[in-house]
Amino acid sequence: MIYVLNKGYHNYSEADKFGSSIYVTEGPVPVFKQDKLVHMLKETFEPFNQTDDYVLLSGPVLLSVLSIAMLLKRFEFVNILLFDAKRQSYVVRQIKSENL
Repeated sequence: MIYVLNKGYHNYSEADKFGSSIYVTEGPVPVFKQDKLVHMLKETFEPFNQTDDYVLLSGPVLLSVLSIAMLLKRFEFVNILLFDAKRQSYVVRQIKSENL
């Protein structure tokens, strides 16, 4: 499963080879209402599996920061998808809690 942090105007179809997508947020994100945002993220990431799932970073920076921080509290690592503009495709990177 791919957790796309924010459904924007980008075409995310290149990420389809990693699985089906869930859009965590769509449109404006309440970055100044962090309690509401954290609650929503906790619910959305409840079924997250560190081995099989990916986080596709998109949207406001705070959304990425909170999402990765929350997941690293639960897991040893998080797989993220970053868009490589040169290759026009997504690449997998792993953030490990032990490296922080």
